[in-house]
Amino acid sequence: MTTPLDNYEKIFETPDFGLATALTTLGFDLETLDRQNPAKVVFIFQNSPELQKTIKKYFSNQLKVNPQLLFASQKTLKTYLH
Repeated sequence: MTTPLDNYEKIFETPDFGLATALTTLGFDLETLDRQNPAKVVFIFQNSPELQKTIKKYFSNQLKVNPQLLFASQKTLKTYLH
């Protein structure tokens, strides 16, 4: 039997547009968007050890991405927002 906590550990949520853009650029699939709060959208990804490593690199300024792919991902995510 799964509990809500089990599902919580399987997903990663962030309202950070820059982080969401970087994650999608690197191939992490955006599962869905949470639009419950009209003031901000939350991006939801499948959680994994690899995702957590990437997030740590992002916040420690060690993450490297192709700039053209980054801007393409940013453009795609913006279309989801509108």
